[in-house]
Formats: sequence, structure tokens, C-alpha cells
Amino acid sequence: RIKGEAHDKMKIAVFSAAAYVREFMQPLLSRFPGSFFVEEFCNASTAHRCEGANAVCLFVNDDASRSVLEEFRLKGVRVVLLRCAGFDRVDMHAAQEFGMTVLRVPAYSPYAVAEHAVSLVMTL
Repeated sequence: RIKGEAHDKMKIAVFSAAAYVREFMQPLLSRFPGSFFVEEFCNASTAHRCEGANAVCLFVNDDASRSVLEEFRLKGVRVVLLRCAGFDRVDMHAAQEFGMTVLRVPAYSPYAVAEHAVSLVMTL
């Protein structure tokens, strides 16, 4: 958990911010003045859009490869927040090398995929 002065100065760039994401995350983001949404997926050609943020919030299809993390580092990003359980798209070695903290959702809705699969079968 990020506390104290680091929390108070947190400015978050939220990538892959579709309309539903903005709707649900706006109350949270209002607690971090200067934070903003980026509609595009995060990748090597959009990573620069984090300008002014010291944290980024990524979704499941966003790219956090070494080149993206390097761009984040150059822009002053120190924290990568994942709003998904998986972190296979994050170069953890590069994040550690660059001194970045990576936080993720460790588990959520563990039955959702199975329930969805059964629901689809039931429609046949």
C-alpha cells in the first residue's frame, strides 16, 4: 500500500480508458488531483501519453514491455498499477531494474470464466 506523501502526490495516467472505465474510475481518480485518462491502449507508440503522471494504470491488453517501461521511466513514472490479475505483459525484470513498483489485482472473480462458459453452453 502506498502511504503518506507518495500517496498525496500520486498522479495517475489510466490507459485503455473506454467510456465505462472513465465512468467507474472517475470517483477514484478525483482523489488524485492531476490524474487523467488515456483512451488508447498502452504500447510503444502511446506510452508517451503518460506525461505528467508518476503512476500508470494498465489493463489486460496493455503493453508494459521493456521499451514501454523505459518510456515511462523517462517520463517519471515510478508505479505501474494493473487493473487485472495477470502480469504476463509486464517486463518485471525491467521494472525492477528501473526501480518501479508493480501492483496488481492478485485474484478476483475466480468463478467468472467457468460461469460464463456454462452460460454459453446453456444457450446451445
